[in-house]
Amino acid sequence: MAGDEQAAALLDALPTEALLALQELMTAVALDPWGVAGRDPERDLNMPTVPFGPHKQGQVTFLILDGPRKVWITQVTWPD
Repeated sequence: MAGDEQAAALLDALPTEALLALQELMTAVALDPWGVAGRDPERDLNMPTVPFGPHKQGQVTFLILDGPRKVWITQVTWPD
């Protein structure tokens, strides 16, 4: 499965509550990926895993590429 297809499958599996929370977080990431809340600058480097959701029950891992100024979601988890 290609990266875009894998990301789409991860997102398609999320409930609406999770999608809305993830959208809110990724809006903040788009504005300042290095300063997003929950990111540990000492540990995460360019691939942080941060919590999201009303109770921080989800986690998203994304890759930050400074040169082309891109962010790719690599993993999303949300409890059943």
